[in-house]
Amino acid sequence: MRTFLIVLLSGGCLALATSASAAPPQHFQFELDPITVVHEPCGAVEVITTTISGAEYFDAAGDSVRIQIHFHYVGRITLGSMTVRDEAHQNAIFRPNGINTLNGQGISFHLPGLGLVFHDIGHLVFDDQTGVTVRGSAKVIGFDDPDAPDFSAAVCAALA
Repeated sequence: MRTFLIVLLSGGCLALATSASAAPPQHFQFELDPITVVHEPCGAVEVITTTISGAEYFDAAGDSVRIQIHFHYVGRITLGSMTVRDEAHQNAIFRPNGINTLNGQGISFHLPGLGLVFHDIGHLVFDDQTGVTVRGSAKVIGFDDPDAPDFSAAVCAALA
C-alpha cells in the first residue's frame, strides 16, 4: 500500500506552478483500476480499489496552484478460505513547491477477535521529490521512516 501511495503521489501532482489563487476550482472524482498486492511471507493476496475525489485550484492566469484530494482505499485480503477487509482514507494537499501534506487515516486493519492489527493515522508533511518527512504527528508513518512497521508482515502474522 505504501509503495502504491508513493507512486500515486509522485504521479501527476508534482508539476504545479506558483501564483495566487483566483480562478474557480475544477472538481473531479474517479476510480483507479484495482491493483493486486501479494503480502509476503504468507502469500495473502489483496485487491485494492481506490476512489479519488478533489479539486484543483488555479490562479488568474490559469496555472495550477494547489490540488486537494481525498483518497478512499478498500482492500480485500484473501489467504486460503479467509477473506478480510482493510480500509484507508487520506486527504492530501499538493503544492507547487513540492512540500505536500497528508491528513487522516491511512491503513486501518481490524480482525474480529484481534482488534486493531495495523494503523497509520495523523498528519504528515513531506517533500515529494525526496520522500523526506518535514514534520509528522505522533502516530503517522513517514515514507522515510526506517523503523516503519511492515504492513505485509502484520497481515501475515494476524492471518496465521
